[in-house]
Amino acid sequence: MKCSCGSNCGSSLNYKILCSQCKVQGKPVPAQVVKNFIKTEFQKKIKSKEYLLCLNPDCAVAYFSRDGSELYTINDIRKPIWFKKGASPKIACYCNSITDDQVREAVVKHGLTSWKSIVLHYRKKAFCLCERINPAGECCTEQFYDIINKALRSIGKRSVGIPASCCG
Repeated sequence: MKCSCGSNCGSSLNYKILCSQCKVQGKPVPAQVVKNFIKTEFQKKIKSKEYLLCLNPDCAVAYFSRDGSELYTINDIRKPIWFKKGASPKIACYCNSITDDQVREAVVKHGLTSWKSIVLHYRKKAFCLCERINPAGECCTEQFYDIINKALRSIGKRSVGIPASCCG
């Protein structure tokens, strides 16, 4: 069932909730995603069942609870969120720990143009657990292929299509 954010995140949110720090609308994410991303020392503080991801790249808030009682900043999480200002490294695939730089290198230096071929260039096995591991609680395929296509255009080649399936 789709929620107001347009995904199948499982949230019961049906109206806009804004980040208390920057006043930008948050994106609902499953509580399990927040639990996976929050540093160990904050795990016991997690009480809410509904969280949102702050979508403002300039805001230091990573996640906040629907009722506003909990707020976790980029300093409270284990890995950088790819779209947040200063994220280093910028991660293209959280499931396989592949960075934007690795994707570009695989495309430019090795001619690889698919998620699977790039992941397997760096890893022995490819994992697809986006709904639990990606900080937005959704598939990274679109962002991953955006990086592939930017790299292809930078070397004068045509873009490739984005697969319909997750981790395609």
